[in-house]
Amino acid sequence: MADTISLSDYGVALRETTLGLRTLLADALPTVTISVGHPASVSSKSVGTIVNIFLFGDELTTLRDGAQSEWNRTVVGADAHYLVSIHPGGDADESAESAVAFGVAQAIIEQTERLHIRLGVGVANDVTIWTNGFTIADRSAVWQAAGVPLRLSFGVRVQFALDNGPSRMNWLTSVVDETAAGRVLVFTGPDAEAKRDAAKSIADKLGRPLVMVALDRIVSKYIGETEENLRTLFDRAERGGAVLFFDEADALFGKRVEVEDAHDRYAGDFGNLLPLAEQGNHVVVIALTGEPSEGVAGQATLVPFPPD
Repeated sequence: MADTISLSDYGVALRETTLGLRTLLADALPTVTISVGHPASVSSKSVGTIVNIFLFGDELTTLRDGAQSEWNRTVVGADAHYLVSIHPGGDADESAESAVAFGVAQAIIEQTERLHIRLGVGVANDVTIWTNGFTIADRSAVWQAAGVPLRLSFGVRVQFALDNGPSRMNWLTSVVDETAAGRVLVFTGPDAEAKRDAAKSIADKLGRPLVMVALDRIVSKYIGETEENLRTLFDRAERGGAVLFFDEADALFGKRVEVEDAHDRYAGDFGNLLPLAEQGNHVVVIALTGEPSEGVAGQATLVPFPPD
């Protein structure tokens, strides 16, 4: 995939892409006027054929990253849709000059896989372009807006990647795709909402119930009772194939600074119990704001939020 474009340059990239399409068509059709704007703005009294370029839609989407790195399989990108329409002049022969312009314009777009655009001094990027068929609904809507049937017209689709920092969409998709039954994941970091979204997405992907674990029902003032409660919970989850989600569980699975005595209800390192989860048909997701305890870190897959 080509280099990414900053999100702050999004509007500039669309403008430069439009101008790049105009230059591409102008080079291929040197005797034809190339205009940019709404099709209805093209004058029917013009002399000679006009090829018009109209950006009628754009949106953010996800694009596949050819690098296929472990945690970056998709990137946020832009997906833009253009209408290229050919307008015969007042006395032009639609079956001749306009038809030739239509064929040449469509052919040059089909032959050009990438369009090189400039975003500023020393800053350039490639965007991917190809012809794209219109649905009947899209074509009807554009024709109605233009006020004339644009019989000689075709769609052009443009995509380019956006570099807007760590992408929750990109990175949650990767986390979910890498998760299977028997995994123990530890989500670390301050973004509580992102961690909950990821846990829910994992449950949805696996088709399993998401069980929010109430820590106050697990933790006892005695370490032995807490361990027994965890064993019971893992056993029940194994039979039901659930996704267990320990939200904001630093007190239970986080790194301890100091322990006062054996009666400290959070004194134990319960990471030694996590292998029980790996043997079952369920998934354990532990959300922490801080660092995990040594026992937890040694038994689980750590996923930072936001990603490193």
